[in-house]
Amino acid sequence: MNSFTSEFELQAADAYVRAARRRISVLEDRQQRELAEGIANPELDHLLTLMRGVLDTMIEHQAIVAAEARLQREAPHRRPEHPR
Repeated sequence: MNSFTSEFELQAADAYVRAARRRISVLEDRQQRELAEGIANPELDHLLTLMRGVLDTMIEHQAIVAAEARLQREAPHRRPEHPR
């Protein structure tokens, strides 16, 4: 994997995490409104539990991609030696 690919993958991972957090936030707001109105919504509770678990996995992946991108940035820029 080259530096460009690593940075691109990191940007994508960052965007996916941001989008997941926004979606979860919207559902949490809905959940709070429903609870305030005395409405129980077990499907929403279950969905939020699943989404939070997926977000945790996405954040782990994001950290791995960030580490790879950092290694690529720090790697010495060497051209592979070809046998003559």
